[in-house]
Amino acid sequence: MMTSVAGAMLAVSLLFPSPQAYFVHLINHYSGLYKINKKTALDIAWCESRLTNVPSDYKTEDSYGVYQLGSEFWIRHAQRFGLPEDPLLRKSPEANISLALRVASIDGFKEWACKNKIKNYYYTGQYD
Repeated sequence: MMTSVAGAMLAVSLLFPSPQAYFVHLINHYSGLYKINKKTALDIAWCESRLTNVPSDYKTEDSYGVYQLGSEFWIRHAQRFGLPEDPLLRKSPEANISLALRVASIDGFKEWACKNKIKNYYYTGQYD
């Protein structure tokens, strides 16, 4: 018998050829849900993490995931939206993308360093 997590991972692996393709799918979904410009959302994600679900390269940060959300960011915005405050949840790709784009739908991308760099780091569609 397969666990629900293993079953979900199998379903994702059958539907998407790579984790990045799955992340693009999630960004497209949540961009539509929160009425965010999809290209900008993809560009920011590409600049922040190259569409990977990993910790920050900078050892002084605790940022994690596709949108490089820090613990403080997660807790502050989880409280704001009445979501669970455990910062480990930001390691879930869907939770990371969903919260990031929910925040961006209200505040824009002002909290992301890449907002001013996307002219140089932009997503070219290789995982669509």
